[in-house]
Amino acid sequence: ALNQRLTLLLMAKDQPDFLRRALKYYSQFPCTLIVVDASAQPDAEIAGTAGLHSR
Repeated sequence: ALNQRLTLLLMAKDQPDFLRRALKYYSQFPCTLIVVDASAQPDAEIAGTAGLHSR
């Protein structure tokens, strides 16, 4: 399956609106999604997204 072969990495710092839009857009893609948020206070809503690997 494609989701076992494709990993999408999103990196951001202090851009919660960007991350929300990107997560909404890529949520339908058959891939593993990893978010690296370097913000001092990561957004709790984004961090709590089901199936998301957050670092």
